[in-house]
Amino acid sequence: MWRKMLDNEMLKNHKLFVFWCWCLLKATHKKRTVMIGFTEIELQPGQFIYGRKKASKELRMSEQNTRTCLKSLEKSKNITIKPTNRYSIITVCKWDTYQNDINSINHHNNQQLTNNQPTTNQQLTTDKNVKNDNNGKKEKENIYMPFLDHWNSFKIIIHRKITDKQKTKINTALKNYEKQEILKAMENYSYVVKSSQHYFSHKWTLEDFLQRGLSKFVDAAQPIENFKEKSHGQGTGKKSNDRYYKRGGAAPRRGIEKLSTNN
Repeated sequence: MWRKMLDNEMLKNHKLFVFWCWCLLKATHKKRTVMIGFTEIELQPGQFIYGRKKASKELRMSEQNTRTCLKSLEKSKNITIKPTNRYSIITVCKWDTYQNDINSINHHNNQQLTNNQPTTNQQLTTDKNVKNDNNGKKEKENIYMPFLDHWNSFKIIIHRKITDKQKTKINTALKNYEKQEILKAMENYSYVVKSSQHYFSHKWTLEDFLQRGLSKFVDAAQPIENFKEKSHGQGTGKKSNDRYYKRGGAAPRRGIEKLSTNN
């Protein structure tokens, strides 16, 4: 993959090359569903949600430059663009080619490590097996703690210990999202639910957030923008959304509620 990049003419254009690398990093590597407002968007491998303002902010480019780079990549058939009135779905062309290159590198490196391992490493005693088994359990437990600690740091609903149900929800979430995406979604949720400029105020437990709210608050769903009070509407619109939140979301904001604890 890197050789292809070196041979590519876009390397001579710094901004275009940076934009292209950004597209490769933004593209999802597996099928997933994200929420844009109240709409579910199904993304295929190699796709991502594009908004010019967010792209401009992340890339530290002007909106005009990001638009120029986007059109250039479309013209060179590196990407395709499916626009809507609120966002665009970008598809990286020949995505499987890039994925196969990465997988080949990983497979080669893993094979080299396996071949270089001394035979003595396979001669483990019973005591070592028991010790490794215990260490494995501790490591597995440590997988969940960063999620619990990060959630509790926002003091929305505090959990004193991790439960089996929460572990199950975390495992399910990790099938669709990367760890950092989940942690960032928690930050977005905390920001929105505590903000006077956003109408979403429902306080979920960690378990409920992972089940009901995660797809709404990942960066790809643009929650900071979508839950702004000004975009929510007035009068009957707010009442209609009350009914929506009672089915699995939040009631309209009435000020920040008192902190509560759970478990």
